Amino acid sequence: MASPAGPVFTLQGKITAGALLAGVLLALWMESFSPKPGPSAGPVPGPGPETYERVVCLSPALVEIVFDIGAGRRVAGVPDFLFGPPAARSLPRVGGAFNPNLERILSLQPDFLLFQGRSAKVRAFALRHGIPFPDPPLELDTLEDLFGAYWRLGLLFRIPEKAEEAAHRLRSSLARTAAKGISAGPPVPVFLALGHREGTLAGIYTATGKTFLGEIARLAGGAGVFASAPGAWPQVSLESVQAREPEVILDFHPGEAVREEALLEDWKKALPGLPAVREKRVYI
Repeated sequence: MASPAGPVFTLQGKITAGALLAGVLLALWMESFSPKPGPSAGPVPGPGPETYERVVCLSPALVEIVFDIGAGRRVAGVPDFLFGPPAARSLPRVGGAFNPNLERILSLQPDFLLFQGRSAKVRAFALRHGIPFPDPPLELDTLEDLFGAYWRLGLLFRIPEKAEEAAHRLRSSLARTAAKGISAGPPVPVFLALGHREGTLAGIYTATGKTFLGEIARLAGGAGVFASAPGAWPQVSLESVQAREPEVILDFHPGEAVREEALLEDWKKALPGLPAVREKRVYI
C-alpha cells in the first residue's frame, strides 16, 4: 500500500493537509464512489488451488492491498487507473470493474479475478469462464471494510501473518493521525469535494461520515460539513457548501490529469467568500 506509515497530517491550526488522503485513499475513492450494480444470480465457483498465482485485479485499491501484504508477484493484470506501487505499473492493464477489457483478461489466463463491490458484468463473465472471484463481495466503503479486506486477502493468498502485519502498520498510521487530531484543537470544518471537472464546480459530490474519507478526515481533526448528510456519496449544491462555511477544502481528482492552478481558480470564481477559499486552504 502506498506509504501507509508515511507523514501524518492534521487539519487544525496552520493547515498541512495537502497530502492528507493521498495514495491508497484516492484509489479507494475511485471504486467506492462508482455506482454499485446489483448482484448476479448463479453459483460461485468452488475452492481454488492451494494458492493463486495469476490474479487479475480490477480495483486500484485492492492492487495496493495485495502488494502491501506481500503478494504482488501473483498479480498478472491491473486496472487502467493505478496510483502505485511502482512494481505494478508495468503490468498489463485490463480496464476496471465497470469497463473491463474482457478479451485482455482472458488472454492473461487468470486463476482468480479480484474486484470489489457487486459488478454484475464482471461476475457474469467470471461465472461463464469458471474464474473464481470474491464471494461475498469485497466492499471498501469504510475503514472496517478496509481492514476486513486485508484479512480476507491474507487468507486468499495463504499469508495471514503478513496481512496482519500490513494492517497493523496502517492502523498505527491512523492512530498517529487520530492522536495528532485530538491534541491539536477543536475540529476544523472541512469539505471533501469529489466528481467535478476542471473549469466548473457543477455536479460536485462529497463524502459523508459513513465513508472511509469521512472517517479519516475526522481522525485527522476535521469535521466534515456534510458528515450527517443522507447516504454515502451525495451530490451537493454550491449553495449548500457556502451555507456550511468550510474552513478547509480537500478536492479529489484521482486518475485525472488536472491543473492545480486552474482548479483553484474555479473555487475563487465560484465561491470567493468561502473561508477555505479566502484563506487559501483549498488542497487539490
